[in-house]
Order: sequence, then C-alpha cells, then structure tokens
Amino acid sequence: MKANYQECFSHVIGSEGGYQNDPNDKGNWTGCSCGSGTNKGTNWGISACAYPTLDIKNLKQEDAEEIYHDDYWNVVWGDSLPWGVDLCTFDGGVNSGNSRGVKWLQQAVGTAQDGIMGPQTMSATLDADDDTTIDKMCDARLAYLQGLSTWDLYGKGWTNRVESVRDTAHRMVAEHADEAPVEKVVTVIISAPPGVKVDVQVVEGD
Repeated sequence: MKANYQECFSHVIGSEGGYQNDPNDKGNWTGCSCGSGTNKGTNWGISACAYPTLDIKNLKQEDAEEIYHDDYWNVVWGDSLPWGVDLCTFDGGVNSGNSRGVKWLQQAVGTAQDGIMGPQTMSATLDADDDTTIDKMCDARLAYLQGLSTWDLYGKGWTNRVESVRDTAHRMVAEHADEAPVEKVVTVIISAPPGVKVDVQVVEGD
C-alpha cells in the first residue's frame, strides 16, 4: 500500500528512548522476570527478554531499526495496513508483543482474536473506518495496561505513550485522506481432479 515504516519507526524510537536497566522492569532480564537470568537492560526498545543473546547496551539505532522492520513491522503486515492503523498495531506489538498488538486490531475490527495477522483480519481492517479502529485499539490497549501489576509504577508513562500514538495515528489518517483506497488482497484456493483445467476470474468490487 505505502511505505510508512520510517515515520512509524521514528515515533516508536521517540517513545522507547535509549539504554536503561531498571531492575523492576522484567523486560530487562534475560529470564523475562525480575531477578531471573541477567539484567542486560533495554536499548532503543529492544529488550533482553526478547533478545537475550544480543549485546543490548551497545546496540546501535540502525540495528534496532532493522530488528523492528523484520521482527515487528513485517509480522503485522505493516506495509498493507491503513495509515495510522499501522502505527497503532506496530507500536502495540513493540510494547506488548506482536500477538497482543494484532489482537487489539482484531478486537477493533470484529474478527477472531488469535493474534495472527491474516487475510480475514486485513479485509476487515480495510473495510472499517480508520479513525474508529484507532480509538478502539487505543482504548483496549489502555484497559489491558491498567490491569497489569506494574500499572502504579509505569501507568503515567504508558498512558502518555498510548495517547501520543492515538494523536499521531489520527493525524496520519487526516493527512492521507485523499489518497486512493487500498487494493484488497484476495486469496483463492481451487481444488480439481488431475488433468482437469480450471479457469478462474476474480472481479473486485467496492
């Protein structure tokens, strides 16, 4: 659809910041819980929990950019998502895991919440109103974060992050409102006996 990765990445990096090794943050530990494994910290949002073998402290921003593109953006089909919705899904995935980010999208557009991006989720997303999807995703994300045991410690920062995503996502929608609609991806599976030729014609309507 478009290449919005750079703007989304810049937004995420602005929220994540540089190196920190807060011992109360379970993401900083290679064992993914406080006191488990080694506290190697988090840098550019890349955590020791998710990448226990990386040299987190000396990670460069360009390294983080590549990781985000391959392991987060591509996984949620970022290039095919509408403007603004891509940021919500991507930032949610970076902050809470790809599966969680996709589940918030699926909840917003009314598809099965399996945490895996696929044709049904994409089709429902493209049919939905983007601003409505953004608000539903951000509301669901905040509700999830408010239920975490560390909300009292990190809740203010999390709230600021989600609201920043919401505002930026709505701006993206407004800035690209006049662009041509996204082409839908149609998957057709045909079964036929050996030797039988099947002609298929797919016509896309509105």
